[in-house]
Amino acid sequence: MIKNTKTINMKKLLSIIALMGLILIIGCNKSDDNLSDEEKIVGTWKSYLSVDAIGNEYPMPSPEDEKINVLEFKTNGTAIFNERGDINIFRYTLDDDIVEMKWQDGSVFTNWRVLKLNSTELWVEKVNDGRQWRYKRQN
Repeated sequence: MIKNTKTINMKKLLSIIALMGLILIIGCNKSDDNLSDEEKIVGTWKSYLSVDAIGNEYPMPSPEDEKINVLEFKTNGTAIFNERGDINIFRYTLDDDIVEMKWQDGSVFTNWRVLKLNSTELWVEKVNDGRQWRYKRQN
């Protein structure tokens, strides 16, 4: 009788440990599937590749150069673009797959079509132009 009680208790303990492990694995699965595009785009992005309208690829300068094409989207609708040390501040909106960036006075700076957006990469294409820029998340 004691052996059966120990066996039952051990089985319960192992079942509890297995269940806790499963909950831990599921709970720690970092996925951006549940985030909206507005949430995914927020953060700092650094360009690593530009593509011209006919498909020629141009790797961006050395990744060690912190002043080369860094783009930060903030939760308040502000975007800060550091292009080779020249810093510009914009207002942005994301509607479906179009990012519209406006100067502080409200005039349109550019419109981008989002080609890819996930937790690590952002690919955009200038609307009516075909040029593309590819960014990697920095934070």
